[in-house]
Amino acid sequence: MEAKKFIQGSGGRHRPTPEQEEEFMLLMSLSLDNLADAGEAAQFEDYLTRYPTFVTQWQGWQRLHQQFAAIPHAEPPVGFVDRFEVRLIQQERRRRLWLGVLIGSVTFLLWASVVVGVFSMGTYLFTNQGSWLSALVQNLTYSWVNLMQWVSTGWETFVIFAGTPQAQAIGVGYLLMSVVLLGGWLTVLRRSLHLQELPSPATVA
Repeated sequence: MEAKKFIQGSGGRHRPTPEQEEEFMLLMSLSLDNLADAGEAAQFEDYLTRYPTFVTQWQGWQRLHQQFAAIPHAEPPVGFVDRFEVRLIQQERRRRLWLGVLIGSVTFLLWASVVVGVFSMGTYLFTNQGSWLSALVQNLTYSWVNLMQWVSTGWETFVIFAGTPQAQAIGVGYLLMSVVLLGGWLTVLRRSLHLQELPSPATVA
């Protein structure tokens, strides 16, 4: 289709309306994609015949369309999808491993704090009962009976301390937290081991 054919025409001197320009852009898009039917193609050619400005736009869009069509399509390298899936699996394994290490560290710190707390409590009790301890140690050096009394007194002190609501609440809280953290850690480690046993996409392919 030559430009001279479109420029010629008796009605090609007046300017198109905004509605006509909008319709022409739609028809031009359909023509570039080879989607225009017979009626739309006839209307499009009529616009080109009557309006020289449309001819210029049509030629420019044709050149632009040809340039885009000449650009080679970029394709991913061979094995890109398999490598990407393997990396996702490895990243998930690392995330689960770090999560397991974190839970294990928190659990260890929790148990360590229990030991330190009990030791500190015992040290505090023994320090504030210096006179009682001195008498007790002195009695221990004399007879086996005093030794048994010391053991009995110590046990009673422990029972009294363990029977207080504060000590029971602390013990139950630490126990529950330890059970929850240990259970979570074991679950994460089990899932990590199960994930490691799964074959990679490259091996399956």
